[in-house]
Amino acid sequence: MKFFPLILCAAIASVFGITPSVAQTTFVPFGLEGRNVRDVVIMRSGTVLALADTGFYRLEADAHSIWVRTRKYADPYGGTPENIIPISDSDVRTFAYDFMEVSSDTGSTWVHRSLGGKSLRTVVVVGDSVLIAGDGNGLLRSTDLGTTWKSLGTSNGLSSDFFDIGTIGLGSKGRAIAANQGITGGLAYTTADTGKHWNRVLSAGTDIGAVCMINPITFLAAVGTSVKRTTNGGGSWSAVGNLDGLRCSAFLVMGDTVYAGTVGNGLWASFDRGISWIAWGGPSLSKRTITRIISTADAHVIVGTDSGLFMTAPEDAIVSSTSNSRAFSCSVYPNPAHSQVRIVVHSPTPGPAQVKIVDTRGVVVTILPDIRSVSDDHIYEWNAEKIAAGTYYCVVTCNGQMTTSTILLQ
Repeated sequence: MKFFPLILCAAIASVFGITPSVAQTTFVPFGLEGRNVRDVVIMRSGTVLALADTGFYRLEADAHSIWVRTRKYADPYGGTPENIIPISDSDVRTFAYDFMEVSSDTGSTWVHRSLGGKSLRTVVVVGDSVLIAGDGNGLLRSTDLGTTWKSLGTSNGLSSDFFDIGTIGLGSKGRAIAANQGITGGLAYTTADTGKHWNRVLSAGTDIGAVCMINPITFLAAVGTSVKRTTNGGGSWSAVGNLDGLRCSAFLVMGDTVYAGTVGNGLWASFDRGISWIAWGGPSLSKRTITRIISTADAHVIVGTDSGLFMTAPEDAIVSSTSNSRAFSCSVYPNPAHSQVRIVVHSPTPGPAQVKIVDTRGVVVTILPDIRSVSDDHIYEWNAEKIAAGTYYCVVTCNGQMTTSTILLQ
């Protein structure tokens, strides 16, 4: 499959706390019209696959959105898989109530395998051969790509009332956040080691429809008809603006830009890591229920809905909140801070990093221990307990690049 190149537009720097004024992105139909799309993925080979209530589909000619159904499901309720898990260029797996199906030829032929009564509602890949899944009884973990599953419980840090798992959001380096629904809904847990151990980060008291990790300590949770945000790993949560009264069903994180899919109110976008939101996607998506949101290698966005697939128009630009799509950045939490400060450095290219804390006169106050190789997100801890209150700057260098963030100590 081939996608048209995009021109990424720079938004106003989020450090000023201003929501950027940008032209709306246009979404056009991408096939499977009238079908309830449950999942859509892009294989490593570039092949696009989708699950709908009538079967498993593969995109054969993207220029004309021609989809071929390679597997028909007779029962659109209990017998239709909810998730597609790409394994390699051609290997793919789907999961449903009491069974999984395995294909080694990109969905042309399938092998049916029983799961012994396990009803897997949501499945994600968190490491090499490691999957995490949620079902009516709680969380499960597989280390053999879903062939066998182990139930997780109190020995893994989970409470006994954490069941009816409905959503799992992926982070980086084996991190994930999972949340539940039902009579004990409103609980959320995170893991940083591919699901071996979990830590409770939220007790909301009502259903959580979707969750996501923006970075290791910034999460979003769709709680009932509002969205809550934390910037300290779940220590405290606050409601975000513009989304009150909407029930969110899916998130997509693209650097500092976050997309939120809703039930009956289309797609929304945030360009400041989930603080403020605007309706996005135009009339083609405005009244639809969003089921899945994914991005492509060249920054297009594909949206699954209750009535087909939509994709950003070839001539349109996806707006990023930084001109280089968060190629290299640092974030400081909490801010303002009192004593303990967390500095999250993001670098898509591995390399040695140095972090200095500088005051307003340019005097170096602290040099944090160097890291030989930073890749993706790395968290530095700075103990500022003995540092005088005031304004400081965090200066990070990596791979010949430099970025700064302001720190306010109180």
